[in-house]
Amino acid sequence: MSSLLMTSGDASLATVHQLSQQLHIVSEIAESLTLRLLSLEQRIQQLEVQVDQPSVNDEESQHLLTESSDRLRHLHGLLSEEHPEPELRLVEASEEQVDETVYVDDPQMDHGDEQIVDDSDLDQEQINLLSA
Repeated sequence: MSSLLMTSGDASLATVHQLSQQLHIVSEIAESLTLRLLSLEQRIQQLEVQVDQPSVNDEESQHLLTESSDRLRHLHGLLSEEHPEPELRLVEASEEQVDETVYVDDPQMDHGDEQIVDDSDLDQEQINLLSA
């Protein structure tokens, strides 16, 4: 029977040891959280002090926001003004006949030395090139 008492005594001792280790870990976590909470409170206090004392950058930002607001009101006024409708008119067909197309921006053409080439000559040249 004494061996049974030793086993239960060892088990209770092991349980007490395990519980004390867990309590120690929980206390370390609580300490870490407390330190972080204090640090966070200090940061909040610093931010509140900065908000109460506007800096030069805040004044510049406020000035820029005011200018932007004025510009937006001006643009809104321009957009809301009634503009007269543009005059539309029908373009009628011209009586003149256009015989040739002039390529103004074609860099390969020299407009000073234009030559009129007969289409039948070009067709014959293309036929000769294809048959070669």
